[in-house]
Amino acid sequence: MTSISTGPDHGLELERRRMLRAFLMRCRARLSPADVGLPNTARRRVLGLRRSEIAELVGVSVEWYRRLETGRPGKPSLAFLSQLCISLRLPPSDKMTLFFLALPELFHVDAELRREHERYGV
Repeated sequence: MTSISTGPDHGLELERRRMLRAFLMRCRARLSPADVGLPNTARRRVLGLRRSEIAELVGVSVEWYRRLETGRPGKPSLAFLSQLCISLRLPPSDKMTLFFLALPELFHVDAELRREHERYGV
C-alpha cells in the first residue's frame, strides 16, 4: 500500500501542479488553431487550442498531455517539454516557467552545485 505524504513538501508539490495546470491552460488559450496551422472547426467549447490539438502538435497521446496538464504524477522528458515550448510558441521567459514548473529538480541541482562552488571557492 502506498502512503500519501502530508508534509510541507506535499503541499508545495500540490501548489506546483496547480500552477503548472493554470500556466498550460493560459498558454493554450492564447493560440487559435489557425495560429498553428490547424483547421478551425465549427464549434469550440474552450478558448484557444484543445488538449487534443496540443497533443497532436507535440506528438503525444491526448491522455499523456492531459495527465501533465491536470497535475498527475509523472516526469515529462526534456524533449517533450522542448517540443511543447515550440508548439505553444512560448517566449524565453515562459519556457523557463514551463521547465521550472514541470521539472523543478533541474533548478534544485543548479542551486546545490552553486553552493558547492561557493563553499570550495571554485
